[in-house]
Amino acid sequence: MMKKRLLALLMAAVMTISLLPTTAWAHDAAHAEGIRDTEGVEDVQGSEGDRDLEEVSDSENVPGEDAVDAAALAAVEDDGPAALAAATTLDSYFEGLPVIAETEPGSPSSTKKWKVTTLGGDTVLMSGNKGKSSSTSTLQLTFTGDTHLTFEYKVSSEKNCDKCTITLGSDKLVNGESGDQNWKPLELDAKSGQVLTVVYKKDSGVDRFDDCVYLRNFSAGEALVVTFHANNGTEDTAQQKVYGGKAALKANTFTCENKIFAGWAAAADGGVLYQDGASITTETSLDLYAVWADAYTVTFDNDGATATVMTPRNGAIGSRIPADPSREGYTFDGWFNGETKLTAETVISGDSTYTAKWTAITYTIAFSGGSESTGSVESIPAAYDREVTLPRNAFTRPGYSFNGWSQSSSASKGSYAEGDAVKNLTSTQGTTVTLYAAWQPLPVTVRLHLNYAGAEDITRTGAVGSNYNYILTDAGTTRFNSITDPKRDGYIFDGWYDAAEGGSAISTTYKFTAADAEDGFDMYAHWVKGIIVHFDGNGYKGTLADKTVTPDKVYSSLTYLLRENSYPANKTLEGWYIKNADGSFGEAVAKATVFSGDEVTLIAKWRDYQYIIKYTVKYSDKSGVTGTMTDQPAPFGRDVKLAKCAYVREGYDFAGWATSSYGSTIAHPDEAVINRAWEEDDWGDGSEDNELYTLYAVWTERKSPEQTAADEKLNAADTAVTGNYKAVYGTDTNALTMIGAKLNAAGIKDVTVTMKAAASGSYAGIDADGTIRYKWNTNGSTPAADAFLRPTVVLSYQGADGKTYTKETDGCYFIIGLDEAKARAALQTVADRITLPAEISSADALTSLPRYPLKAGVDAGSVDYNDNASVELWTTAAWTSSNTGVIAITQVSYPYYAPYTAAVTLPQKDTVVTLTLTLTYNGREDLKVSKVYTVNVKGSAAVRELDYQELLETALTEYGLKDPRDSSAIDNANVVSDIQFPTTWQLNTIAYRDYEKEFDGKYTPVLLTTSDDSVVVSADPATANVARMVTYRPLPGQAARTVTVTMKILSRPGGEGKDYASMTVLASRDITLTVQPLTQAELDAAAFMQKVCTEEVYWEGIRKANTDRNGVTGDMRSFIEIVPNGDGYKFVRDMADYNAVGVKADDIDGWYDAQQYRCFRSSNSAIVAHETLLLTQPQYNTRITIDSVLSYTEYAKYWEKFRSDPGYAQFARFYKQPISVSVKVIGTEGIDDPDIQPITVTVNVEGGGFSRTFADLTGGTYTCSSSDGRTAADALLSVLAQNRYTYTGTPGYITGVTDANGVALTAGDKTFGPWSGWMFTVNGEMPILRTDASGNITYAALNQYQVKKDDVIRFYYVACPTETGYHTGGTATCTSGAVCTVCGAAYGEKNPNNHTGEQTWTRTADKHRMRYDCCNAEVIPSQPHSWENGACSVCGYACRHSGGEATCTTPLTCARCGEVYGAKDPANHSGELVWVTTADKHVRQYDCCGLAVTAEAAHSWENGACGVCGYTCRHVGGETVKENVKPATCTADGSHDDVVYCAVCKAEMSRSTVTDKAAGHQWDKGVVTTVPTSEKEGVRTYTCTVCRAVRTEAIDKLPGSGDGKTDQAAADAVIEKINGIGTVTKNSKGAIEAARRAYDALSEDQKALIPAGAVKTLTDAEAAYAKYRRRGRCHVRSHEPAVRHGRRMGRGPEAQGTLRRKRIAKKGAETLRVSAPFWGWGRDTNS
Repeated sequence: MMKKRLLALLMAAVMTISLLPTTAWAHDAAHAEGIRDTEGVEDVQGSEGDRDLEEVSDSENVPGEDAVDAAALAAVEDDGPAALAAATTLDSYFEGLPVIAETEPGSPSSTKKWKVTTLGGDTVLMSGNKGKSSSTSTLQLTFTGDTHLTFEYKVSSEKNCDKCTITLGSDKLVNGESGDQNWKPLELDAKSGQVLTVVYKKDSGVDRFDDCVYLRNFSAGEALVVTFHANNGTEDTAQQKVYGGKAALKANTFTCENKIFAGWAAAADGGVLYQDGASITTETSLDLYAVWADAYTVTFDNDGATATVMTPRNGAIGSRIPADPSREGYTFDGWFNGETKLTAETVISGDSTYTAKWTAITYTIAFSGGSESTGSVESIPAAYDREVTLPRNAFTRPGYSFNGWSQSSSASKGSYAEGDAVKNLTSTQGTTVTLYAAWQPLPVTVRLHLNYAGAEDITRTGAVGSNYNYILTDAGTTRFNSITDPKRDGYIFDGWYDAAEGGSAISTTYKFTAADAEDGFDMYAHWVKGIIVHFDGNGYKGTLADKTVTPDKVYSSLTYLLRENSYPANKTLEGWYIKNADGSFGEAVAKATVFSGDEVTLIAKWRDYQYIIKYTVKYSDKSGVTGTMTDQPAPFGRDVKLAKCAYVREGYDFAGWATSSYGSTIAHPDEAVINRAWEEDDWGDGSEDNELYTLYAVWTERKSPEQTAADEKLNAADTAVTGNYKAVYGTDTNALTMIGAKLNAAGIKDVTVTMKAAASGSYAGIDADGTIRYKWNTNGSTPAADAFLRPTVVLSYQGADGKTYTKETDGCYFIIGLDEAKARAALQTVADRITLPAEISSADALTSLPRYPLKAGVDAGSVDYNDNASVELWTTAAWTSSNTGVIAITQVSYPYYAPYTAAVTLPQKDTVVTLTLTLTYNGREDLKVSKVYTVNVKGSAAVRELDYQELLETALTEYGLKDPRDSSAIDNANVVSDIQFPTTWQLNTIAYRDYEKEFDGKYTPVLLTTSDDSVVVSADPATANVARMVTYRPLPGQAARTVTVTMKILSRPGGEGKDYASMTVLASRDITLTVQPLTQAELDAAAFMQKVCTEEVYWEGIRKANTDRNGVTGDMRSFIEIVPNGDGYKFVRDMADYNAVGVKADDIDGWYDAQQYRCFRSSNSAIVAHETLLLTQPQYNTRITIDSVLSYTEYAKYWEKFRSDPGYAQFARFYKQPISVSVKVIGTEGIDDPDIQPITVTVNVEGGGFSRTFADLTGGTYTCSSSDGRTAADALLSVLAQNRYTYTGTPGYITGVTDANGVALTAGDKTFGPWSGWMFTVNGEMPILRTDASGNITYAALNQYQVKKDDVIRFYYVACPTETGYHTGGTATCTSGAVCTVCGAAYGEKNPNNHTGEQTWTRTADKHRMRYDCCNAEVIPSQPHSWENGACSVCGYACRHSGGEATCTTPLTCARCGEVYGAKDPANHSGELVWVTTADKHVRQYDCCGLAVTAEAAHSWENGACGVCGYTCRHVGGETVKENVKPATCTADGSHDDVVYCAVCKAEMSRSTVTDKAAGHQWDKGVVTTVPTSEKEGVRTYTCTVCRAVRTEAIDKLPGSGDGKTDQAAADAVIEKINGIGTVTKNSKGAIEAARRAYDALSEDQKALIPAGAVKTLTDAEAAYAKYRRRGRCHVRSHEPAVRHGRRMGRGPEAQGTLRRKRIAKKGAETLRVSAPFWGWGRDTNS
């Protein structure tokens, strides 16, 4: 098959598609079918003339030309794929392949072109945009012929970013693959003209890996296969595909107990030929066998985890050492046995164990304080799994406090503290781990000043290093807490500044500093005066909030203010207006509107939706039209009168307005009234406000009646002649004649047709007189494809006024083929140039035969068959040999234009061989010439007698038993396929070669027999010469079966008869076979059947060169089978390629009786022939249906043989599944038959009678043409689809229907029984397909009945094959429906009232219910027990008391039935603890039983309430007391508060302030403060006893002077004053100063009389008073103590004593008692 593809591909490399052979060595469809029908893929009843299944053999009739041709055809073998040689340019890389290669098409100067390079020793293609970001590199292969292509690709790119995509046409084969991948294979089937595109697309990111895509190993043909045999190992075989003849062997996966894999051998007992993974180069498929060697076991122990490897005995372990293990924190030292380390060179002399050794990694811990810190900390060493102690921090950072060590440089809290023990900070040897000081920011007091009167400032705590939008949390971390912009009526916030006025704006880029932490941070809001805008939506459905903006921003603030979904219904915004005081609309708001004042109100104005009517003229009319018209706004949903047309066109009348610029359909007359409704926008196509509604002026030409009549006649003629014209060579000679025929057929006799000018193209033409020149190139080869011409012709008509009216048209489309006479002459000329020797006496006398004939004058000895310059590509030669045993002809795959190989085997006697040459014009298989050459091959030796046993043994040795699927050798012990035996043709070949005798199956038939025909049996057990045996493998899970097959050669001298048992056995051989069971995986994989059994695939298989099933113009073709092809499929059309392994076109039931069709049936064989599907073009376009049945050969056989066994039910899906396609064949007229009538069919779908939820479909209609050949299936499926119903099954047999609501009815539904399913009638009856001679009726399937006008198709669901379709009989019960008395199926609903069981109680501890024990139907629903005296009064259930709770007040009561069954529990209180209070006492007790838990006690009053029980005092009055007494002085009034306290709780009940009047001074008797002397007066001082005010009066001088008595008196007076000072208070100032003045007034003699103790008392009093005053001032300035942080804050070095201060209430004064030495009041340094 590959050779056929290659031949087609190579021929197409230079020439166009029309020069290509459809397929080399391919017979046409009729011939292929003829081989199958006459030589018999399967037995034709009553005839023994069948040929071998798969391999065509001679028949039991006299061999003739057909048999010889078939043998020659079967001799063509596949020589394997043609691999491409390495090349250095793109063209040479693809040389010989049927592709045109382009890189970066359309960009000849691109720097991103694909290029040829090498990779790993292979010549490959590489994309060209490596290192170029945001780029693509494109390779494009355009196929010049149909081909099967294989190649490999490799992507090496950044994953998910730089991607490879490969497409064939619009199909993506590789969709955006990326990453670093291994080579992947790709296979595809391409049609001529298709384009394969490979694109490597890069994004703008980084590059990874090789940053490209590679391609290699392009090959036209199937892949070679390497089969790996386990050779006594586990499993059996494995396979690997090889593309382009080169590959690296995949790694061995087989194992063998106690053995080690040594490599691959070419034979089971051979030596190592390839190592594991070796690179190979091959031109054929290979079989490789595993080689096993004896081994020792080496165990590897890694901390208890073990692994083993096998290694050759007494050999070095080599690469079998496992990969080094890993262990976190350790380095691997190696594998050791004791102290001996294992290396690749270590020789293993016995089973042994090696243990992993490890060394802990070492690393360094460094310390960092960060870029803003000062100080340093020394690094410390560390080792894995050992603890180290972290040092103290020595770093400092302004504004931050140390908060531990962290591995993050930005942490504010560390993971480790100073002195922590840590370990395993890394697992990498030699690395340095840095621990960073975690710094916690200090708090910053942030003061926000809103900066306008009445606004309160805000204080928050920020953090050093953060902006003002972050706050410091209690945990010491920062958290984002944005400061919301403040609001101020009538103003707009303008930002935060560092000053109340002016200053600089504070942005979020400013971070708080250490100084801010110390001093705090102030932020001031700045404001801009604004205007408040109020909005009146005037019907707007949304909410509109006021806005404060600057006056110049009012207009811009309206943008995005409104949402359309909140507009008033059917309204749009006209604009905003200033709202007047009376609510009316004022000035419209525009960008230039000036606003002033503090506020303004705007109101929305709405209008209806409108459209704009635009009046215009068509572009083609503009040059002749004058006048203008203005656009007209029009509201939706209202009547609008169109403006009168103001356009004028000379020679024309205005006819009205059209809504399209194309055509002249008038939508509105002049001044029409229109009303356009608003259309909601559901799918993007609704109405829009202000949309344009464009009207185009339509004109009517002012014509005479004669001209009008002429126009009508010419238009009718134009319609009649428009269409396709397929010129038939030998019949059609003039185009005008063909056009005239159409006019006559249309009844138009008075219109003539002429050519406007001659037309030509593609080597064909139509002359000016209409003469057709069929396609031919006189200067070179001529493509076979039809030429297409569209000439311009002139239609003429003579009117009643005598004038001739004309019309030009180019609607006549001519299809012109080859000049067949010239083509045949050219073929004959080439055939005449090919000569052969008349006699051959040596094997080298004939070595080749031309495949592409050489051009005239070319020297055959100098031809380079890699180049097509010397060969004729427009024709292909095919050869047959009458005796392939003497002259065998083989197609060569490479070079691509090489001739066939002719292999001459000299016979033992002279033999005449006939060689037949057939030259075919490529693209026209019907154009061919033949030439017969007779060659006498001289004999070489004497002839031996034919030894039949030897012949049989030789055939079994040389050809063997083959798997028909891939021609691989059968493993007799593991048979998993059908079996191909040597054929009579192969026996004949050996007989000719070895004995110079003919082996003829007619006289020496070959018979295959079996010991068990349920396992292995001949494809036709009753017939000889059948070379295939069919294998029936046991079902999955069953045991393998062994069978003996015998191959016999018999003697039948008369050449007739089938009594094989009586025939002489000439040779015999028994063969034992073991057949393995099927696996479920194989059956699941057979989903290939479902994949190809589709209308699309069927059409693809038969369409040939046609592309549109509704435009078939050429022959179609049949196929034999569809076989898997990679992930896809391909069609087998040639018997030489048929292996009966895929999905075949099977015999249609009844074909033998019909004797017209077998595998492909046409609904109209006069147009499309049965089987061959050759087309005879009808006069008119005709609808044809082609149908077949498809069977999966490999699995359908099980259904055919075992269909009565339920175990084989799953195989039914592989057997004769109907398939059909409807095509439209284009007729010679190019139009549908004007006499065809439309057909309307009514379709009813009924299932509601069985499922109440299934929606019946009534009155569905289907319309088609009477020529369409549509079937009941077409009508039904169309109606189902129209109504959103779906179906399962096939068009021939629908198994289920699902309605639009998802309710399904399917065949075999358990609800309706195994006989349920869908049936159909037409017009009330089941349609009959045919009735045979015996009167047996075959009813039509859905896809077989062709619909007729007014047919009523009823498609209805049935449950039973009764007249009504319903089950009948039986009785339904509560557990099952009735059982049909006809089919035995259960049907219908259950009868819930017909019980077969008894009523029973079901009881639990809490509830009961009564049900039937047959169906569990409830009689009494589940309900709680109805308890009476401990038992249920309904069901009688006796309660088993439980639950409940005894309390201090209630006995134990059952939680279910309420019965008492225990005593009270005094310790289990059901109430709460409460306080019981009186006016003066309380006690705490339970409110349930009154048990007290505390003793009765008096209230503990606090602020009028008890601090224990919370009781609030009901106050009772007590005595009045004075408070806040401000005594009256002698000269000033005083005051006091009269307060009444509750006598119970002492809480204040009332308070009043009373004024105390001044009482005047109360003088004492006075004292001498200055003692009079003889020299001066004395002074007596009087002191007020109340306020201590003083007054003095003089004392006269004493008589005399200097006497001691007087001095003593003076001294005594002073001593009295000193003693009068007493304790120093704040009121002691006067006494102290008086004593000082008196003392200072004494003379020195008098002072000497004062005792030292008295003087000291005076000075101490002065010092104490002075310090008292200072203490008072300090107290005012600071309330803090004089001791902070454990240090005394004294005022001098003497401040080392102890301060004791005690306030004593004494007569309203505050007294200081001082004990020396006195410690001075210190000043708090922080105050």
